Amino acid sequence: MGFLSRLFGGGEGAGDRKVVMLGLDGTPQSTLLEMFEAGVMPNFKSLVDEGTLRQMDASTPAISSISWTSFMTGKNPAKHRIFGFIDLQKNSYKFRFPNYTTCSSPAFWDVLAKSGKRSIVINQPSTYPAKEMNGICIAGFVAIDLKKAVYPPSVLPKLEKSGYKIDVDSNKARENMDGFVEDLFDVLDKRIATIKDLYANEKWDYFQGVITGTDRLQHFLWAAYEDKDHKYHDAFLEYYRRVDKFVGEMADKVGDSATFMMMSDHGFTGIKKEIALNCWLRENGYLKFEKEPPDSLEEISPESRAFALDPSRIFINTKGRFPKGSVEPGAKEKELIAELVEKCRHIRLPDNGEEIIETVNTREEIYKGPYIDEAADIVLTPKWHYDMKGTTRKMEFAGTGIFTGMHTHDDAFFYIRRKDVREDKKVNVIDLAPTILTLMGSEVPADMDGTALLTDE
Repeated sequence: MGFLSRLFGGGEGAGDRKVVMLGLDGTPQSTLLEMFEAGVMPNFKSLVDEGTLRQMDASTPAISSISWTSFMTGKNPAKHRIFGFIDLQKNSYKFRFPNYTTCSSPAFWDVLAKSGKRSIVINQPSTYPAKEMNGICIAGFVAIDLKKAVYPPSVLPKLEKSGYKIDVDSNKARENMDGFVEDLFDVLDKRIATIKDLYANEKWDYFQGVITGTDRLQHFLWAAYEDKDHKYHDAFLEYYRRVDKFVGEMADKVGDSATFMMMSDHGFTGIKKEIALNCWLRENGYLKFEKEPPDSLEEISPESRAFALDPSRIFINTKGRFPKGSVEPGAKEKELIAELVEKCRHIRLPDNGEEIIETVNTREEIYKGPYIDEAADIVLTPKWHYDMKGTTRKMEFAGTGIFTGMHTHDDAFFYIRRKDVREDKKVNVIDLAPTILTLMGSEVPADMDGTALLTDE
């Protein structure tokens, strides 16, 4: 397919092309545009002239475990069953950590496999432990053991020999920021080397590599991006320069042989305050603990009517659902939900009265599927700069922590090296799976929530 065909779509084989996707975890559309203007990312900027760059909505709430799972399944959480990095064990206040085995929907590469198409997926979050697939999977965050993060096992020796790292050691940011920054670049170099190696030496129809260091960089050093005098400002920009170099190299390798795409799973911005949602619930009489400060949610008092989990999810302490439930299911439960929805809309900072909540949704308003009863009753989307936390130990409603950057829902990005992208809808992360399947000539499953984004497919 020539340049003009690639630019505008169509042409021979347009329905069954190969696809290459690069993910930049947490990279905001707005920041990309700033870096284009500043000359930090010339390769990516030049690609925009050849294709389409769009702002994209992430999952609700905007966290990687949900958003990446929504990407790979094309479905909302009530269908794929991932609602957060942590959830609660059934009829309990004990934490559990959902992983790939929790996901109740197939990934789109499983759909591709039914027609014999082979996929390579590198560093995709929420794919641990790696499952059998037609191709190669190297799981990303949160992967604990590299041996369980790789399928097939025959790939493991090569990764071990190269010193491949699953993720940056974030503990270094708390102990030695110089060491953390050094680790960021080391992990990036090893990730890029592995992506290039598998791209060149394995057969594939769908190929994907994800850089998660962008997210780690921004959590700990967003302040360095905003402050030109910050010790690590140049390091922040240099990280993106190296990412941009990699983007340019991959785009050149792909050429006309496949459709080249890029994405992030959520946006990012600076933090003014971290908000302890359980503290607000305590102060407003909805939550009590048998011990103050509590060691865990398990010390909740039977008098409690609601509690929160990270990052912004409120659960009604309903009888029958939780062992110390106090709220009668049915009318009383719905009445309390309505009361909390209204109050949450007007949560304010105590010092200046600023409202900090963008939207408040009940689960029925944002989720639809067989697992909706496992979702939080209420989900908040904060305004930019106010990071919601579900900690039970903090006694201060609004404070600060080690993070200087937080996720945003509405500032992810999507890029495709084609021009024929629909303009009649805001892109959502669930739209990418049906778009990829359509490009590759595979039928889109009827239960996917997303919509293919191309106008002529």
